[in-house]
Amino acid sequence: MTDQLDFSHKPTLHGDFVDLRPVRASDALILNVGLDNPEVAALTGSVNSRTAPAYEADELE
Repeated sequence: MTDQLDFSHKPTLHGDFVDLRPVRASDALILNVGLDNPEVAALTGSVNSRTAPAYEADELE
């Protein structure tokens, strides 16, 4: 039997300078602005090509 990681639980991580929380549907518009930059989209793994089209906000939601 293989141990598998459970990615269904997404905690908020609290640091000294920043808190990281799971993305919400209400974040879609602001994320779309960032992902409109081809470098950001490629470096975050949002697309697998620097020439791939960005997501629409409704697709991100």
